[in-house]
Amino acid sequence: MLQPRENAVFESGFRSGDETECYFRSASNPHVWIWLVAVGASSERTLPLPPEHESQNAELREVKRLRGREVWVACLKQPHGAWEAWWEEGGVRYAVWTSSSPDSSWEWFSSFIEGLV
Repeated sequence: MLQPRENAVFESGFRSGDETECYFRSASNPHVWIWLVAVGASSERTLPLPPEHESQNAELREVKRLRGREVWVACLKQPHGAWEAWWEEGGVRYAVWTSSSPDSSWEWFSSFIEGLV
């Protein structure tokens, strides 16, 4: 399970079967939260890739190259989020969501994803 290297502080998490959920806060702004879900790619509960579009309009929906792979990214309202990203890595599918904030820019969000170890 990937964990942030910096720019986020672990708040809580739990594991149920082959699914793990973790909640983080921005290290620089405790009002910015990050929710990470990880599920085995072969699990019946796995996350769909590409992700299914929500009925809510997003200002940005595109595939970006992060962590050396395709990552599906969406943003409700640029430049401050809320952001989401979905990808598969090492047999695990990941989804990450953030709250909206002046501190949750694309640079900050992509840095969080790139910094997962």
